[in-house]
Amino acid sequence: MLDRLMLIMKAENLSQTQFADAININRSSVSHIINGRNNPSLDFVTHILDRFPEIRTDWLLFGKGTMYKNGEEKVQDVDLFSYNDQEERKEETEQLNSQILDLKKSIIDSKSEIETLKEERDALQQQLEVLKNKPKEKVEVEQPPIENTAPTLPFPINQGDNIKKVTGIVTIFSDDSFKYYHQSE
Repeated sequence: MLDRLMLIMKAENLSQTQFADAININRSSVSHIINGRNNPSLDFVTHILDRFPEIRTDWLLFGKGTMYKNGEEKVQDVDLFSYNDQEERKEETEQLNSQILDLKKSIIDSKSEIETLKEERDALQQQLEVLKNKPKEKVEVEQPPIENTAPTLPFPINQGDNIKKVTGIVTIFSDDSFKYYHQSE
């Protein structure tokens, strides 16, 4: 059937893309059929016969009889592998090969970028581990005495014979730093 599809395109002077558009079928589907990857479906054949009603069904399906219902042939001695078709296929092949090379280069570049990003990630993870395992430094801050700001208790504390007064308070913060308040006498 492939040879008959090629004859229809040649007789109607249509490229593969124009043929796909003419029969209202996805271009990639037509390409797969023309390249032998897929076989034509009944839906595909129906689209051809709807678009080209002058083509005989027996001829399209089985190659019997003439192409057209009126018995005439639009194409005489069609060379399916004419010079122009070969040149077009060569150009298409070169374009596809160029696109494939571009895609391969893009993939290689992407792989390189991925490797670089992985290396950067690993370095950052190592730095993070070092920081996690580093002992926390306690910072001691010496504060100058602050007069009349330290809280005082309203009464002295008795412990046996000694009377104790509060002279300073230490405040410890969540980062293990502290502040010392003391009362001057």
